Amino acid sequence: MKKKIFIFVIGIIFGIFLNLFYNYFIPQEKDYGLITVVTYDRFTTLMNDGGTHYNRKYLINLNKKELKKYEDFYKGFEGYQYQDKLLYEKKLSNDDVNNIRLLIEDIINNKEQYEKDFEHRYIFYTISSEIFEEIKVYDSEIIKKIEKIYAQ
Repeated sequence: MKKKIFIFVIGIIFGIFLNLFYNYFIPQEKDYGLITVVTYDRFTTLMNDGGTHYNRKYLINLNKKELKKYEDFYKGFEGYQYQDKLLYEKKLSNDDVNNIRLLIEDIINNKEQYEKDFEHRYIFYTISSEIFEEIKVYDSEIIKKIEKIYAQ
């Protein structure tokens, strides 16, 4: 009987050790939830007719490995002609997911730098998620990296 209790206690201690080791020493992937990337098309397609423009956004779900592109069209003085029209969707590879995760972490860690408009272009991408607040990205090199993800 004492031997069974001893084995049981050793098993519990071993289980606790494995749990602690897994939680503290093995890097965990962050779950960003649904990531929304709003492009700067609302600025670049703006017309001088009362505000006609397109809005394009991407919804990225890293858990499901999918990317969806949506579009809104606003006609000046008339309002939205359509909103959240699905233009396309694609499955992401494991490499895509890892690259997106690294890019998001870079943007979060360097938020102060990427949110400054050094080039005075006044156009930006907006990135947000369920776990981090909206970040405006002015840095053209980072915008190129973002565009590379959904252009493939």
